[in-house]
Amino acid sequence: MRRISDTSIKIGIIGFGKMGLLHASILNFFPQVNIVAICEKDNFLISSIKKVLPNVVFYNNYKDMISSGKVDVIYITTPVHLHIPIALDCAKNEIPFFVEKPLALNSNEAVELVEYCSRNNIKTGVGFFMRFIPTYIQAKNILNENVLGELFSFSSSIKVSQLFKTGKSWRYEKSKSGGGVLIGQGIHLIDLLSFIFGDVEKVNGFSERWYSSETEDHAYGTLVFKSGLQGTFDSNWSIRDKRVLTTIIEIHGKNGMLYVDQDQVKLWLDKSQGKFKAGWTILNKPVLSNGVQIDIAGPEYTIENEEFINSIISDKLFTSDISSAFNTQKIVDAIYKSSSKSGKSILISEVS
Repeated sequence: MRRISDTSIKIGIIGFGKMGLLHASILNFFPQVNIVAICEKDNFLISSIKKVLPNVVFYNNYKDMISSGKVDVIYITTPVHLHIPIALDCAKNEIPFFVEKPLALNSNEAVELVEYCSRNNIKTGVGFFMRFIPTYIQAKNILNENVLGELFSFSSSIKVSQLFKTGKSWRYEKSKSGGGVLIGQGIHLIDLLSFIFGDVEKVNGFSERWYSSETEDHAYGTLVFKSGLQGTFDSNWSIRDKRVLTTIIEIHGKNGMLYVDQDQVKLWLDKSQGKFKAGWTILNKPVLSNGVQIDIAGPEYTIENEEFINSIISDKLFTSDISSAFNTQKIVDAIYKSSSKSGKSILISEVS
């Protein structure tokens, strides 16, 4: 891997839509980061960006940015079908990269990239921001302390009122998005559950199309983990009562239960367990995220970018690299496969 100075990391961003703007806004606050290049074709966006980043060099072709030798790290925030070709070009030029989720249209498409980065020690990151939400981290820590004792089951959901309709976005085109709500949003929940509970062994999945002829609006089913724990997931972006993305996990164990969403953790214990007393313990996000100085769309995005940049400087593994993202993608592929077979149980090992 190319040597990168820890005093000034030169960042290039490919694609400057919602997520490109979000990451740039956060990175611009980091003293060790300098955004030097942006690849974007929209003239309105370019003129707007120049007002706040006057020294940035603009590229019309991402290959020119990658081969310029002027960037140390690249952020890829394009539609999904462009992720793999751009990331592979970055890897072959020994440039560390951060790519928004999902990693690829499907796991098979990502095999070459994952293997290349592993062989050549390319530093990578994938945008599964929920791993960095303080409440879910706290929930994982509580479970790691075995506070609930033996885990019996869980239920989980990720929902928002987007009411997608055909023809308004690349997200409706399966060739560009890979699918609908499952790969577009449900994948965040699947990744989060893997982060908390470990490796998934098999799945049962179902999906429904309501507004699009190509992509699903609702996906749901069961996950069975290698630990033996099993539970349900439900992802829906076409309902009318969730104006804000809402992600909930409820876990039941021998000693009590735990509820967690992006704003709070609620723990019920029948008896005191270590530092946790019997009855309800409620922990709120503002307390758990204390110390995060930059909050743009939530402290989790700041934590995510801080950890990724620090992983580059310190040459350490990032929490959400392409290896873990590849495993998440295989689970999603298995759910799609199960759905196509009327909910038949699919082993993750069967996904190729």
